[in-house]
Amino acid sequence: MIWADSSVLVALCDRSDALAQRAVEQLQLLKGRKVGVTLPVLTETWHLLETAWLRKILVEWLRGGGATVESPVEQRDALGDVWRWLEKYEEHDPDFADAYLVIATAEKKSSIWTFDREFAHVWRQLDGARVRLAFPLR
Repeated sequence: MIWADSSVLVALCDRSDALAQRAVEQLQLLKGRKVGVTLPVLTETWHLLETAWLRKILVEWLRGGGATVESPVEQRDALGDVWRWLEKYEEHDPDFADAYLVIATAEKKSSIWTFDREFAHVWRQLDGARVRLAFPLR
């Protein structure tokens, strides 16, 4: 599973975003791969998309099968890991959606699709392993 972060979703919905072209190019590279969106990321993205028409683009993309909305942390009964991760990184003031994504990728067959550098340079799994990314960050 490729878990999409809000940075990517905003860029896919808002063509004026500086990363929109890169997001579209990467989406093309993911053809045939399963892309998921977590509820915390969906909530964060909804807030970041400031107009109704941008939110409509997101909804239509999801309805059209662009990604599935899932709850992997709850499915694995791992919400406690999210709280532990947030405590571990509290000095960096992480948001809940980022913590959730990191814990969601504790399953070895998943990665995060993001443009946020913290995933490559700061955030780690609870065991200290690097966070797996769908694409290298520039």
